[in-house]
Amino acid sequence: MKNIPIGIGILQVALAVIVPIATLWAEKRWKIIRTISPVALCYGFGMFLGNQGLIEFSRSLALTVCALTVALAIPLLLFSVNIIAWLRLAGRTLLAFSFCIISVLVVATAAHFIFRNQSAETAKMAGMLTGVYIGGTPNMNAIGLAVGASSETFIMLNTADLIVSFSYFLFLITAAGKTFGYFLPRFPYPDGAGPSEKGDAWDDDQGRMPSFLQMLPGLALTVAIVFCGLVLKNTVPEKGRDMVAILTITSLAVISSFFPKVRALRGTQQMGQYFLLIFCLVIGITTDLSKLFHSSLVYLFFTLFIVATGVTIHYTLCALFRIDRDTAIITSTAGIFSVPFVGPVAMSLRNKEIVFSGIACALVGYAVANYLGIILTWILS
Repeated sequence: MKNIPIGIGILQVALAVIVPIATLWAEKRWKIIRTISPVALCYGFGMFLGNQGLIEFSRSLALTVCALTVALAIPLLLFSVNIIAWLRLAGRTLLAFSFCIISVLVVATAAHFIFRNQSAETAKMAGMLTGVYIGGTPNMNAIGLAVGASSETFIMLNTADLIVSFSYFLFLITAAGKTFGYFLPRFPYPDGAGPSEKGDAWDDDQGRMPSFLQMLPGLALTVAIVFCGLVLKNTVPEKGRDMVAILTITSLAVISSFFPKVRALRGTQQMGQYFLLIFCLVIGITTDLSKLFHSSLVYLFFTLFIVATGVTIHYTLCALFRIDRDTAIITSTAGIFSVPFVGPVAMSLRNKEIVFSGIACALVGYAVANYLGIILTWILS
C-alpha cells in the first residue's frame, strides 16, 4: 500500500465510518434521503472525496476497506435468508443470468466487427470485456494476459470500464427499479408479501434498532466466518485466493442460515446494510474522473456499446420470458459488476430475498468467464 500521511488515513477511515451512520440517521427522518437512497448518497459523496482536489485520499486504502467490508457484509446479509424458499427462484434466476451471458457474447462479437477498422486488438478487447461483464475485473486481467493483449489495451479498457460501468451502477441504485417496474413483473414475494412500506426494508422485525449487545452474536459469527475464509485463502496459489475466500465465506454463511437460531439473530441486516454503505463510499473514492478526458474514444465507445446494447438485450429477453424486475436487475448486476455490488443494488430495491441469487450468479460468472472470453477471442481472431 502506498505510504500516506497518517492524518489523511485517519480522516479517510473516520469519514468511512461516520458518514454511513449519519446517512442512516437522516434516512429515518427525511423523505428526500429515502428518495435519493443512502446507497446513492454514500457513493456520490465518495466520488466527491476522490475527485475534489484539495485532499488526496488513498485509493489503495479505499480498496483495502472495500475488501474488508464486502467480506463482512456477505454473511450478515445471508444469515436471515431462507435458502429453501430461494430454491423456488433458482430456475428463473439461472434463466435470467443465461440471458446476461448470451447478451454479452452477442454484443462483444458485434463490437469486434463494428470497430475492427479502428484497432488491431478488437478481438482481444471483445474477449476481455466478455470476461469482465460475465465475471469480474480479475477475469478481464487473466484473459488479457492469456491472449497477449498490449499494455495500452489493458490500461485503456480498465479506464473505459470504470467510466461506463459506474454510470450504469448509478442508474441501478437510483432509477432502475422504477424504470423496469413499468414493463417487468413484480417480484414473487413469499405469501404475497412485499417490500417494506416504511423507508427501510431492512428494519428489525420488532420495528426498532437492536442494541450492540443484541447484535454482538451475529457480528462474532461473521468475524469467525471471515477468519476461516482468510485462513483458507492463504493455502492456495495467489491467483485463486480471492475466489477461495469468497466461496468459503459464502458457503459457511449459507450453511449457517439453515439453523433457525442463526436466522433469528438480531441486527444482522442492519449491520450488513451499514457495511455496504461504507463500501459504497470508499469505492466512490477510487473513481478518477480525470481519466475520462485522457482515454481513447475507441476504447470508450467499444465498452459503451457492449454495456448499453448488452443490457438492453438482457432486459428485453427478461420481459419476453416474464422474468420479474428484481431478478432481472440482480442478475444484470451479478454479470456486469460481480459479488461486491450485489448487496447495494438489492438494498436499493429493498429486497433481501435476491441477495443469494445475485451472489450465486456472480460466482458462476467468475467460474465460466475466463473460458468464454478466451474462446471468443480465439474464434474472432
